[in-house]
Amino acid sequence: MSKVPYLAYLKALRESPNKRSAVQASPTKGIVEKPVKADLAVYEKDQDEITADLINKVKLDEETMMMLQEGQRSNKALTTDDGTPITLDEANEAMEGDAPTPPSGGLMSPAAEDTPPSVDSEDPVLGPFQNTISILKDDTAFMTQLSSMTEKYPGLTEREIFMVAAKESGVGTNMGKAGNMFQILGTPAEEAGIDLKKLNASDNMTDHLKALEKYLDRWGYDGKAPLGLVIAAPGFRNSSPDTVVYEAGSKEAEANPGWLDSSGNATVASITEFYRGQ
Repeated sequence: MSKVPYLAYLKALRESPNKRSAVQASPTKGIVEKPVKADLAVYEKDQDEITADLINKVKLDEETMMMLQEGQRSNKALTTDDGTPITLDEANEAMEGDAPTPPSGGLMSPAAEDTPPSVDSEDPVLGPFQNTISILKDDTAFMTQLSSMTEKYPGLTEREIFMVAAKESGVGTNMGKAGNMFQILGTPAEEAGIDLKKLNASDNMTDHLKALEKYLDRWGYDGKAPLGLVIAAPGFRNSSPDTVVYEAGSKEAEANPGWLDSSGNATVASITEFYRGQ
């Protein structure tokens, strides 16, 4: 309940269709024109209603009536529960302070609290690219292309595409030497019918996703093999997990330390683990 009785009364009156019950339910101490004891009975009519009744009973000219009503409004005293006079601004601040805070997650909560982030900020691989991925997820063309690919290749998931993009180019924020999101090189691009020069010049990530689709189609991808393995070593996409793709000390192994297992070899299993974070 507010510390300003008169404003508390107005609030109760506004919320209650029954004026008498509203008055009886609200404190009135320190409001009336003359001081009264706290335990006196509450009158059914307040001073405004008494003044209105008086105006109706006594024939007054319009100017006098307006002056009387204005005087009644301006002379109303505002006090706290202990009788201390306060200004209207202080009374308004007190009422605002008493306003209940809406619970988090409800209809009045900020939209950002209702919508969980698209990526867990604690995800060791995708967490650092949370904002970039959120922007891409708001891109209708990009997400339409991504959805089309996950339907076309059963087994391929949205997360796996983002995981490979994160490993290869920081989800398009660091294109590297290859110059594109999935690090498609010259010969593979030519074989897949990709205009590599045009692709590398494009800042539209949808173009890079479409190029990936062409690359996957060139290798007859069906969604069963790990996407990262098809990017790194497409010829081994159907090999057993322990197959050595690049031996320790090879040019490819030294250029990609993240692919290597404990023995220094890049195997089907170790490459898959690198891209899937398993």
